[in-house]
Amino acid sequence: MEADIVRGFLINKTGRGDVGHEEGIFTGKLLDSFGVLELISFLEDEFGIEIDTTRHELSEFDTIDGIVALIKKLRADLRNVQA
Repeated sequence: MEADIVRGFLINKTGRGDVGHEEGIFTGKLLDSFGVLELISFLEDEFGIEIDTTRHELSEFDTIDGIVALIKKLRADLRNVQA
């Protein structure tokens, strides 16, 4: 589910027909620095998470699989704080 949503954002943003799960988003130059900010804003709004850019490496955002792992980790952290 998360992967499909992230893939949809990337396809819409880049105009590409598809983006693979392990395809480099930044290393493959799909998004520039402004695209990174838009991606982070989208992820926060779409998944109800807060991404502190000072605590995360750009490499965590370089693939769809990496982004999904980050989303799941941040959601789990949020649940643990709320419990």
